[in-house]
Amino acid sequence: MMFKKMDHEKCWPLFLSLIIAFLFFVIIPNKIKIPQNFDNFLTAAITFISIILGFLGVALTIILSIRNTELMEFIFRNTSRERLKNYFKNPIISGFFDVVVTIGLYFFDIYKDYTITTKLGITVGKCILVLWIFLSMYFLFSSYRIIDIVMIIIFKDPKEAQKRPPSEKIDPEDEKELKNKSPKFRVSEQLQQKSYKRLR
Repeated sequence: MMFKKMDHEKCWPLFLSLIIAFLFFVIIPNKIKIPQNFDNFLTAAITFISIILGFLGVALTIILSIRNTELMEFIFRNTSRERLKNYFKNPIISGFFDVVVTIGLYFFDIYKDYTITTKLGITVGKCILVLWIFLSMYFLFSSYRIIDIVMIIIFKDPKEAQKRPPSEKIDPEDEKELKNKSPKFRVSEQLQQKSYKRLR
């Protein structure tokens, strides 16, 4: 089931981003030389982040438009609203921070050689660059996570959402009785117990 997969999807973007950022922290020298066309690269990065943020906004609109459907009710029975909300919040918030840090990199030449610690020779430029890599990776991974989930929701077979496990199926006689009632009629606790006993 899709939402069993969400259990191990909760933290992998953070862990993977930390690992990649740590590797770059080890690889990147303390004295950083700015490559040519660095400003163009930063502009392209901001544009890309903006496109992804816009797509996430559209995806959130889609979810809101179908939130009262049977499919969404099925989804919220199998996972928490809070987790799905956080899956949207994480890339959006990290995306905005990523844009801010990316803008700060336009002035990289000004502060890149300031030293944080004399013994290790770690510079401000190196720390800012590693922070930017971490935010960019986390934004990409968390965006992929929620986009993947939204795609599954959009293309999920509605018939599958209506399937009930055998233990939750209503007895045919009780189902016939329900059809004669109002569409808004809810199964009483007594009727549910009656169906459960018959199934046993």
